[in-house]
Amino acid sequence: MKATTIEPRLQNSFQHWQKNMVRYGLKAKLGQFYTNEDETAILYEQGDFLFLAGRADMALLADYRDICEPDYRILITEEVSWQACLSSCPALSTFTRYAFKDEADFDDKVLKNIVEQLSKQLVIEVINSKTYQELAQEEWSQDLQGNFATFKDFQEAGVLGFVIRKGEEIVAGVSTALVYQKAIEIEIATKPVYQQQGLAAVLGAKMILESLQRSVFPLWDAHNEASKKIAEKLGYQCLGAYPAYELKLQIGETMTPEQLWNEYKTINPAIGDKIDAWAFGVEPDQLADLVLKGEKTATTSAYDLYAVDGEPLPRSGSFDVVLDSQDQAVCIIEITKVTVVPFKQVSAEHAFKEGEGDKSLTYWRQVHEEFFTEWMAEAGLSFSEETGVVLEEFRKVYPL
Repeated sequence: MKATTIEPRLQNSFQHWQKNMVRYGLKAKLGQFYTNEDETAILYEQGDFLFLAGRADMALLADYRDICEPDYRILITEEVSWQACLSSCPALSTFTRYAFKDEADFDDKVLKNIVEQLSKQLVIEVINSKTYQELAQEEWSQDLQGNFATFKDFQEAGVLGFVIRKGEEIVAGVSTALVYQKAIEIEIATKPVYQQQGLAAVLGAKMILESLQRSVFPLWDAHNEASKKIAEKLGYQCLGAYPAYELKLQIGETMTPEQLWNEYKTINPAIGDKIDAWAFGVEPDQLADLVLKGEKTATTSAYDLYAVDGEPLPRSGSFDVVLDSQDQAVCIIEITKVTVVPFKQVSAEHAFKEGEGDKSLTYWRQVHEEFFTEWMAEAGLSFSEETGVVLEEFRKVYPL
């Protein structure tokens, strides 16, 4: 995977897109691109959104998740090949969003009337430094801080924002998710216990009025049906529904090998029906977790024990299910390289790829010599520096 800034040659992959966030984001050169090696697939990251263009490449998406480790992403595409892959991927949750025009004939009187309907027990105030810090204290309001490290960054980006208070308690807020050229993306959140009381509409109206005074258009893209209804009440015109996908943090937990294999098979039917599943011989849970996190991409086994156990050597291009100590499936790997060398020729590079301990060759030799000696003795064999070992390199392919 390659990371790059917003380059014109890559922007061409989005030239036919209609999504406001993409059109305005690229014009303002916000965000970052990620591509596969031949640049036939492009991921455009903008805040919590990931837009997918070009020819579908699920391996690129897997690399993005493993390397960037996002807490949460909403995936959006206008490409047929990507939609087909995302719709059939069990790792993603599909939901419906609603797009709106980037122009509207707002009625100031209607908007002001909505704001004035706010209960006398509640007050609207501008987000200031103190308020900004308060927003981080509860999960429901954290997104109102936007993707900014400090309130100073928040201010300098030209962000607009308001909160509604009931006494000292913040009960709802509106902020700027993204700042474009002459446009902003609106973000509204309401504390769960105060939802369905019209607060989102009040904040939306307040934000629109303030934005228009600054000659900035407040863009709206609805996350759900409730948000769509509020937008239409405020004067936005809906362009229609479209599918979106939430990237989950964890999947595949407490699954049998068959269940995880069948999930992955919906993405890669070429794997077939034959399942090879195994657990690491030492510390299976810890090592499986390292593979899941992408920190362990290699392993080593004793060559002579394959003949003793009547098993074939690993094969490059094959897929295996890695199990935990309870024989539950943790992840699926693809073997990318297999070599056989004497124990004494194992390199520091390979030891590092195994991801164990301090990742040094000294540590690797110590622990592997101990358990190879024990395992080969149990099979009636002896271990030495000349003993052949099978070096496997692999990559995690599922979960994404």
